[in-house]
Amino acid sequence: MASTLFFLAYLKRRNTLLSKEIQVRKAAEHQLVLSNSRYETIFRSSVLGIAIVDYDGRICHVNEAWCRMTNYSAEELCTMNITDLIAPESRHVDDEQLQALKEGRIASYSMDKKYLRRPLSPGDRDFFYSKMVLTKIWDSSTDSTLTMSMVTDVTREVLDAEAVSRSEERFRKIIGQ
Repeated sequence: MASTLFFLAYLKRRNTLLSKEIQVRKAAEHQLVLSNSRYETIFRSSVLGIAIVDYDGRICHVNEAWCRMTNYSAEELCTMNITDLIAPESRHVDDEQLQALKEGRIASYSMDKKYLRRPLSPGDRDFFYSKMVLTKIWDSSTDSTLTMSMVTDVTREVLDAEAVSRSEERFRKIIGQ
């Protein structure tokens, strides 16, 4: 009889502990769902072009802003390598920083970069200038490290600055005569 009471007390205690553990896990799952929801909302609605890329350069995931910048669909982009979208003169400008990021010596870096885009009509530019921030992220579903680039199109600003520079040069030539 005493052993039966002891066993029932033991089961009640274990049941209480399991109930508390279930509550903790449910709360953690709820927080994870909220976190994923926030991430997806930010990813989808960002005005920054965002591309998730593996260490071999394969594009894994892009947002709509990145699609608009490049004039490719998400499905097309996810069959491409990121180097396919980087202008030849910009392909190796960040090799040292990218290696430092991969090795964990830096957490992120930013730079100006020129990307290629698909022209939609004759006369469209086949490139755009950007400010890019690259950071390392962890993908728990594949147990791998990826990079996330966040890009803003600064083509208008770059072209305006070039036009001002040309105008100043012409002005100097006129004044210098």
